[in-house]
Amino acid sequence: MARKIDFRGARVAIDESVHSIYEELVSRSAEKAEDYPFITMKDLFMFACCLGVKHKRYEEPSKSKVIFSGEVFDDEIDVPMLCAMAYAKEKNLEGLFDPVKVIKICQGWANGGILYFSMMSKNAGRNNIQKICNFLYDNA
Repeated sequence: MARKIDFRGARVAIDESVHSIYEELVSRSAEKAEDYPFITMKDLFMFACCLGVKHKRYEEPSKSKVIFSGEVFDDEIDVPMLCAMAYAKEKNLEGLFDPVKVIKICQGWANGGILYFSMMSKNAGRNNIQKICNFLYDNA
């Protein structure tokens, strides 16, 4: 039987300095999807983690701000991705069953990824969805 990693009770944080970027991209309602392309902080966190890994941008948060609880991670989609991204940094399986360690590593990827996205998309479009589309087109 496969071991399950339980993220309930774990807290996910980002660097305080990038919180405004998250606020700018995450919707609090279904309105204005072109300005707020992400529905939840978790969605943007996962996007930022993936960017960090792809572009090898790892930067540990210096002053953390908790943005959501680990219980929102989907066991079948998010958890395997988080573990794979943690493995990309550690290059071994040691500690990858520890949700706190996995999240800590992924916070570094997310921080590096969101800073990279912010830097590369400054003048990439009129609204946030255009910035994301142009960024992905240019950096795929």
